[in-house]
Amino acid sequence: MMTIFYSQSRRQELTKLFINTYSDLPPVRGLRSWKDYFGEDLHLFFEPNLPSPRSYKKWLRSNLTERQFIPYVLKSGDGKANLEGATNVDAILLNSKNGFAVIIEAKVLSDISYEITYDTMRNQIARNIDVMLEENKNLCHSLNKRDLQKTLFLLITPKLFKENPTSRLYGYKFDKYKTNPWSLADDLPHKKRCDWQNISSRLGWLT
Repeated sequence: MMTIFYSQSRRQELTKLFINTYSDLPPVRGLRSWKDYFGEDLHLFFEPNLPSPRSYKKWLRSNLTERQFIPYVLKSGDGKANLEGATNVDAILLNSKNGFAVIIEAKVLSDISYEITYDTMRNQIARNIDVMLEENKNLCHSLNKRDLQKTLFLLITPKLFKENPTSRLYGYKFDKYKTNPWSLADDLPHKKRCDWQNISSRLGWLT
């Protein structure tokens, strides 16, 4: 991604890459072609922290014993103000002029995490999608320009694991989220009135 980002033909290369990964037309409302998204105001951030959604933390506080059962862990959460910290995504590609963004999660040999301390069923892809759907107006300049309605999620892995998806948890989860968009609601129970079909269309897998 860095090589393409600094390429003199960046717009053309990114356009081709995203057409192959998603579709001929961007799965977001607003602009009509991929080229419109890859303009001059393009930024690449590595390992930015995106705050955990308040709606999730409030929901987890009310449903803690349904998501965690280890006594000493439950006890450690008593009176704790923050049951989930920020999500450290691998990278974000962002156009600060129109708000278009791509949240990138890259894996080589490792799998996605399947839990956090206080939620034994919060997998890493769901967590990335959750912060993808949340505004971040208090972040630093440029990152605070991200439009949640124009944000995509991109999983990058070796080709071997896309061809053998059942070898990794992310293979199961990604396939489920794409073939049954409403399954996203099962893993993001605090999200209400979401267009799960549109959100599913914004998920891509690149090798």
